[in-house]
Amino acid sequence: MGFEYRIISFGDVICNWIVQTMRLGFYVRNGCIDTGLHVRCFGVPFIILSLGKENGGEPDSLWNLYNSYYKAVLPKEMYEKNIERI
Repeated sequence: MGFEYRIISFGDVICNWIVQTMRLGFYVRNGCIDTGLHVRCFGVPFIILSLGKENGGEPDSLWNLYNSYYKAVLPKEMYEKNIERI
C-alpha cells in the first residue's frame, strides 16, 4: 500500500522544517518506507511512501502505476500539464 506525503516548502521558516521532520518521522516509526519515488502533482511535491516491510517496488514500477492512475482519470492536457516525476 502506498500513499503520497506532501513535501513542505521551507522558505525562511524553521517551523515548517520541524513540522515536516516530525510528520515524516511519525510515518517512518509506524512502518512506512520511502520508496524513492518523488512526484509533483498539480504543482505540489510529494514523496511516495509505502506501508509495510517491502518498499512497494522499484521507483520505475511505482511511477508506472502512479502514472497510469492519473492518465486514466484526467484529461490528456490536464495530465501532461500537472503530473511529473521529480
